[in-house]
Amino acid sequence: MSRLSISALVRWAEHHLFGVAGQVAAAAPVVLVTMIISHQVGLELAGKFVVAAGIAAVLFTAASLGLAAFVVVEKLQQFDTRDFLITRAFSAGFVSLAFIAGAPFLSIPTELVTLVVMMRLADAGVEMSWGIDIYRLPSDQAMRRYASVNTLKLIVTVVPVAFLYLFAGDIIACLMVGAGLSCVFTWYWLHQNAWGDRSFRVGAGQVRRSANLARGASWFAISYLVVAFTSNSPRILADSLFAGDMLGVVGVTLSFCTILGMIFLSSWLRWFPKLSRELWFGAKHIMFVLESLLILLILAFLGYTIMPKIVSILFNFDYIEYKEEVRSIILSTVIFMFGMNMTNMFKTTKFVWLEPAVSIFSLSVSYVIFVHFMGFLIEGYLVASGVCMAVSALALNYLVHKDSMYRGAHEKAP
Repeated sequence: MSRLSISALVRWAEHHLFGVAGQVAAAAPVVLVTMIISHQVGLELAGKFVVAAGIAAVLFTAASLGLAAFVVVEKLQQFDTRDFLITRAFSAGFVSLAFIAGAPFLSIPTELVTLVVMMRLADAGVEMSWGIDIYRLPSDQAMRRYASVNTLKLIVTVVPVAFLYLFAGDIIACLMVGAGLSCVFTWYWLHQNAWGDRSFRVGAGQVRRSANLARGASWFAISYLVVAFTSNSPRILADSLFAGDMLGVVGVTLSFCTILGMIFLSSWLRWFPKLSRELWFGAKHIMFVLESLLILLILAFLGYTIMPKIVSILFNFDYIEYKEEVRSIILSTVIFMFGMNMTNMFKTTKFVWLEPAVSIFSLSVSYVIFVHFMGFLIEGYLVASGVCMAVSALALNYLVHKDSMYRGAHEKAP
């Protein structure tokens, strides 16, 4: 093997390592908080927290307006980084207040909803900052920064909890302090990254610019919302399908599986800038698909062998009693996440609307089959949705890239 090829392989491994590390660190706070609640309070409340996290993920993704991806496509031609920051702050603040105000109407304690809101606000700051970095910087440097800030966010969230718990018995209050500190940290990071040179003036001019920005990113916003609902629908449905310890076991397993989804997402984030420059379905698309397949096989093997035991230890439940249920949920979620990863390719085309269309179609088909005809089986729902998304996304991406009008689509994307 030549020195050049070895160097390229090392760069690929380093880039992928930072991508995976960043995504795992991004998902880790929710998983760790779920673990703490399951050990200190109980499985059922941990399940409630997971349900709240699933609802918040959908709401905050809707509030993201797809801006983190849109900044890469828009290339700061009509808007500057401060427009993105202010618009994201408006939308995140609004949905935070709305979710907390609606907490009394849910079967979830208000303090858990507030905790989830602060954690999602911290995620919002990191995501918007990453979108700006991935446009401004080489992708490997952007991923290093993304991994670093997510790791720091994790430390800021967890370390104060361990310290404060020595002096206070209320673990939820300690978690809220940690989440609040991480929220302040990530938005300060975003402020430093995006403030720019334009003078701050929130008035008719800024409101108009933010409205135009939201309108320009509308298809990305719809796509992100549908994907968020797709990925979180099992967690949202869990509260109405299970109760007691079973709700806790299913909920914490789905929470753990968010890390697996982040591993797939790290592959997409690494390929996104490269694929956005491609005019045709070619070698880079095939490499992305093959890499995702390799991730699928590795995670499926680990999901069958050691992950069920790890989940039972992390979340403090009986391994023997729930082993098969946990294993089947992990394996079906891996297939589901692979299918979702394939739909990401529509983001690099002028047919962005196909991503939510394929997701809605896949969910609808799976829901009808496994609710109205076979009775609800969460594993079947996940597998059927994942397979349908993967097959539809691959076939349609190949077809739309053959469209003679595709050339120049990136410049003309809304």
